[in-house]
Formats: sequence, C-alpha cells, structure tokens
Amino acid sequence: MSGYPNAQNNPAGAAPSYATAQPQGGASPYFNGALLAVAATVKPSAGSLFALVVQNPNATGAWVQVFDKASPMVGTDTPALSLWVPGSGYLALPSSALGVKFTNAIVLAATTTATGSTAPGSALVVNALFA
Repeated sequence: MSGYPNAQNNPAGAAPSYATAQPQGGASPYFNGALLAVAATVKPSAGSLFALVVQNPNATGAWVQVFDKASPMVGTDTPALSLWVPGSGYLALPSSALGVKFTNAIVLAATTTATGSTAPGSALVVNALFA
C-alpha cells in the first residue's frame, strides 16, 4: 500500500510518510463552567456548532437554549434549539463533520424550562466545538 512505510515501498534512507496535524482549519473549543440564564456567546457571528457536551450538577433537569442571535433576550426570544439535560446527568451531542449552521451567532443559556428565563439552582458546565 502506497504511503505506508515498509521494506517494499520505502527506499533505503527515505523518511516514512505520515499524515500530520495542521494548525489551520478545524473547529475551535469553547468552555463555560458557569452557564446560567444569562446569554453566553460561543461565537458572535455566523458559524457552525459541531459538538456539545453539557453536565448538569442539579438534582432536577435543566434546559440549554441555543440562540441564532447575537444578543438574545433569554425568556423572550425563541431559541433555535432547546435541549434537555437530565438532573445529575449530561447531554452529549457527538461531533459531526457537517455541524449545525447558525446564520447570525451562537449563544447559549441554561434555564429551568425550554423557553424560560429562570436559571437552574447551580450552573451547568459546557464544552463545545464550533467554527
């Protein structure tokens, strides 16, 4: 197989050929260890959300509202997505090569209802990949 170093396709003295990571391109990481009902900006302009993992330390469930708006009013503006995170549990949206497209911005908030404005008792912990 071409590209794999072995005695048949690697001439004496030639360096093996391997794929290498490149610093440009790919998704950027986002971390928020204190997500509450205050809008938290992941990206202030158009972009894509590729993965999302949210941990809920509360005994009761909570919602993560995801807005496609730069400065949403939590509890007034309708989120593009509203995702349930079970009590003492987590939500994991696995990495996707296609991502979820947002036209204006990517902004998050944690609330006790799908479209409300009341914060959960304790903050949620968020890790995301975006571009």
